[in-house]
Amino acid sequence: MKSNIKKIVLILAATPILFLYTNFYQFSDSNPQSIRSYVFGPSPLSKDARDIFNLNANNQLAHNAFWTELRTRMDTIFIHAMYLDHLGLYIIANDDAQKRARAALIALNENQVQGLIKVQRDHNFKIIVDVGLSLGQNCTTQPAHVLAESAALREMELLNRFYMTTNAAGESVRRAHTLRIDAINVDGPFLRVIRGSRKAYSCDYRFSSSTNSWVVTNEGYDQTKSVEIVARYLSRLRYKIHVQQNTYPLVNLVLNLPNWNVGTQPGNFNLELLPLISEFSRSLYYPPINEISLDYPYGYIAVHGASRFSSKIQQLHSAMPQLHGRPKLSVIANHQVSFDDAKRIALADRTTSSGDTEIENGYECLVRGRQVPFILVYRNLCLNSPWRSYNEHREFAEDMIEYGDIEYVSKTMDYYRTLKNFMPAGVRVDTIYFESWYEFPSDSKVFGVKMVNMLNCLDPVYLPGSTTPRYACRTPEDLEN
Repeated sequence: MKSNIKKIVLILAATPILFLYTNFYQFSDSNPQSIRSYVFGPSPLSKDARDIFNLNANNQLAHNAFWTELRTRMDTIFIHAMYLDHLGLYIIANDDAQKRARAALIALNENQVQGLIKVQRDHNFKIIVDVGLSLGQNCTTQPAHVLAESAALREMELLNRFYMTTNAAGESVRRAHTLRIDAINVDGPFLRVIRGSRKAYSCDYRFSSSTNSWVVTNEGYDQTKSVEIVARYLSRLRYKIHVQQNTYPLVNLVLNLPNWNVGTQPGNFNLELLPLISEFSRSLYYPPINEISLDYPYGYIAVHGASRFSSKIQQLHSAMPQLHGRPKLSVIANHQVSFDDAKRIALADRTTSSGDTEIENGYECLVRGRQVPFILVYRNLCLNSPWRSYNEHREFAEDMIEYGDIEYVSKTMDYYRTLKNFMPAGVRVDTIYFESWYEFPSDSKVFGVKMVNMLNCLDPVYLPGSTTPRYACRTPEDLEN
């Protein structure tokens, strides 16, 4: 079985390189400058989600070789909100004890927070932190400035962990070394507060523990109040971070592109983006916007076609200069490969039937490991053991994981191929994020190394006056070792 998997891995690892070759140079064709920055966002649901930040017994980075290699091509690390929520503020559970228990498994522990700080200090990574969830937490009739302040304060309850720690006496004290947050990525801020949104954890759409389902709450605001809440929140959060670290973070807005109507092109929620941007641009409260990050555009392409995507990008790009700061454009490579996808692919390579007991048990074991809303698939509850301890279910479960990883890389490369063909002329992509919110890729270290090698093969770096690439382009076979 494993030999068949390896053959597929090698084929798919080689094929995406061809996709990426044409794609990256399409970006360059629309602007002579190459992409300025590559960002690595380890998946908080991967097997090594937290372990990659571990310190060893000597207080050195346990995975220093990985961070050294990653830094050769990636200059920024993106930290998901899941890594920050040690208080369980955003975890849905039946009681506070369950929230704390889940948070302890998901968020970075003290050793790993120190490890993240050391990663930045030792390797000079910039750090981008995911924020914005707090905007959908307090949806009352209070004035916009009160709601904005409340959201910023709640966000700082989590971010303060990068600046403060607890001493042996249980007192909160300043860390000897703190993290520097270089930028905040505010995830879908307008969709979290505006009326009519169906974004998860928004004022209008929340998870009900009592019914175990998502419900429409109709607590969102009109466009004018939504704009003021977001504008004031951005300024207050930026200022509070500045107080802690004496430097202001850059502010990036993440737009879930498929959900918005953009000019003539429809979205999923029937909400108009361009009038909102126009009103936001006239606000007196928001700070300079550094970047507009596009999330999930591939999903829009898959449903509606690439020409609509190209039109959306063009219309959005034309509206961006209105904003204070004249933001750049970035793209997030973020796909969801489900267990159903992985099961389908894995079954196609087996001679047994889909009713095979091992297959069904292995599949159910993974699925039952899911928890709403933040899940720990590879330390799943149905086996009550780490993923490496599977017994009779191990073979198929591991096959599914491996096939899921292959599918994730394949979809990512297909995404870039589509961008290559349909990015409007003159629109430059400044930054690309290699990140995931989901179970795949299952190994963040392996995924990071593969992305570094693809960049070395497709966009080599040369020393001045040399024609020899500074970093070697390894073959797919090398990556398997």
